[in-house]
Amino acid sequence: MVTLETNLDRLNSILKKKITVKELDELLFTMGFELDKVEGKDLKIEITPDRPDMVSTEGLARALNSYLGYEKGLKTFKSIDSKYEFIIHKEMRNIRPYAVGCIIKNLKLNDSLIKELIWVQEKLHSTYCRDRKKAAIGIYPLSNLKPPIHFRAGNPDKIKFIPLEFHEELTMRDILKEHPTGKKYAHLLEGFSKYPYLIDSNDNILSMPPIINSMKFGKVDETTKEIFIEVTGIDWTTVNEVLTILAVMFADSEAEIVKMKTIFEGEKETHKTPNLIPRKMKIDIKEINKILGMDFKEKEIKEYLARSGFDYDKGIIFIPSYRVDILHLVDVADEIARAKGFNNFPPEFPKTSTIGGLLPRSNFIDRIRELMTGAGFFEEFTLALSTKKEQYELMCTKEENPVELLESNSSFEIVRTWLIPELLKCITSNLHNGFPQKYFEVNDVVVKDDKKDILSKNITKLAVIHAENNIDFTEIKAVLDFISTNLKIHFELKPSKHSSFIEGRSADIYYNNEKIGMLGMLKIEVLKNWGIEIPITALEINLEPLME
Repeated sequence: MVTLETNLDRLNSILKKKITVKELDELLFTMGFELDKVEGKDLKIEITPDRPDMVSTEGLARALNSYLGYEKGLKTFKSIDSKYEFIIHKEMRNIRPYAVGCIIKNLKLNDSLIKELIWVQEKLHSTYCRDRKKAAIGIYPLSNLKPPIHFRAGNPDKIKFIPLEFHEELTMRDILKEHPTGKKYAHLLEGFSKYPYLIDSNDNILSMPPIINSMKFGKVDETTKEIFIEVTGIDWTTVNEVLTILAVMFADSEAEIVKMKTIFEGEKETHKTPNLIPRKMKIDIKEINKILGMDFKEKEIKEYLARSGFDYDKGIIFIPSYRVDILHLVDVADEIARAKGFNNFPPEFPKTSTIGGLLPRSNFIDRIRELMTGAGFFEEFTLALSTKKEQYELMCTKEENPVELLESNSSFEIVRTWLIPELLKCITSNLHNGFPQKYFEVNDVVVKDDKKDILSKNITKLAVIHAENNIDFTEIKAVLDFISTNLKIHFELKPSKHSSFIEGRSADIYYNNEKIGMLGMLKIEVLKNWGIEIPITALEINLEPLME
């Protein structure tokens, strides 16, 4: 959830009719949001993360005015064409390829509104902009600038300016090392030989997107009446949506939106932003009723959509440009349900009577667990994540192309592909408890599978391990025979040469002519790798064929 911090007086100054804290609490709950905290007239409101248009007081008031029926239907925003240009140069294509901008005029700022503007900017950064990776916002007093504005990349050791809240000039590279914001977001420019910067036609450095603005040209104060807003990023859709959300926020404060032309160097096509034209979506009322389990008439659908800020005409809805969360018919159905009020849906008993129970798969796994516990083994639940060293190197076996973790902040680097190494970790953690030690685990491993949409699949396995003096191959075979007898399943053993087991004291396990596992005595090299000085027998079986 995203927390919106506002003030009741400020909210009421924008609403068409004043409301109390109690009324606001009830209203937010009906709409699917929550009044999290009240301190005097200061409010903290939890907004669902799919509604970035509501992270400002203006955005919240806009939604409430529509829901309460004061401003029903599609709200339109005017914008003015201009000759302002924003030029993105060729060198940005492989660094931060997209940028859009606009001008906002007739602003009425004070200290509290400036603080709220900064807060909204950072909330959008941390949520919808994915911590500045997909997009980043810059706001500048227009009076300090001379358009057109250029988005370029240059030598980080030569280009310098005074960053916000600093009093001395720094190179762009030094900003990443010395400025707190630079240190925090330095990873976004990692690997680039050139760093992005904004410069106006007077050669004034405005900022270093997505890191920091210039202290001289990028700081807004109470005297600012006109601003330039830019959004740069790696996703064209996101930068446009963020600019639109900010533009309509200012428009709700009676400011004037002035369009800006985005020009990509070397390309003929240009773009005027922000794009405030409503989107169209075709809807099927029968499908909406099916989703909601209702029988709404077209007139009711139109009314509920109007309370959500949409227009409807003959199966087509018109969606305001700032509603970036409406992507599917299910989203439209959700808006209708909120407008009606979830508490107003009549309760209905299921049309069929059912009795809960375990799946056959679950019953089979429970049966395995009962058998192994009855045989004197302790059940373990180990971690699904592991390391290549534990899964392969210490086991004296080749790597099995595991599913790897990206950008892991821990020692884990892969998802396990077999269970025996994890049970050996249990042995090493309990060496002080003496022997014998007998463990088993029934759990999933993950292997790659190009036929699956996620390119991998889970496999449920049983692993058994027994550490004790004077044990041999016959002991672990007896465990397999015990499982075979009780489950009435016939297994076939064939001699194997698995690199983790002693040759001549290991075998592969077959079921219906399909290899499903192995068993045997672990090699002395494996035991030494784990720091164990006592014989160990083990088996591992793929349970999937047995559960089919």
